[in-house]
Amino acid sequence: MWPFTRIASTETVHGQNLHADSDLKRLAKVEIEYRQAEREFNRAWFEVAKFRATHKDPNLPFFLDGKKFTPVFTRPLDARLSALEHDKQEKLDRRNALLNERADLMRKLRLIS
Repeated sequence: MWPFTRIASTETVHGQNLHADSDLKRLAKVEIEYRQAEREFNRAWFEVAKFRATHKDPNLPFFLDGKKFTPVFTRPLDARLSALEHDKQEKLDRRNALLNERADLMRKLRLIS
């Protein structure tokens, strides 16, 4: 009767947590979502970098006759750049939230310390 022992608690079977299976499934799901969020963030970062490379910022300091000048009354940021930066920040926040959830699940499953 070795494999059919009485279970003392509904939480554990031979010292293993019954919720570990659901945590492993959740970890697998979060891992997939995290990798997708990472790709989306990288794309958003690339779009911002491409925009900045093709549209020079007029608010940058400049040199004239060896002296550095910084514009004081500058134009506001381009609306497209602002939208791209906002999108990038949202994707970064989503990626970081999934990364934190992934780390918490891995700690809970004792895959990391």
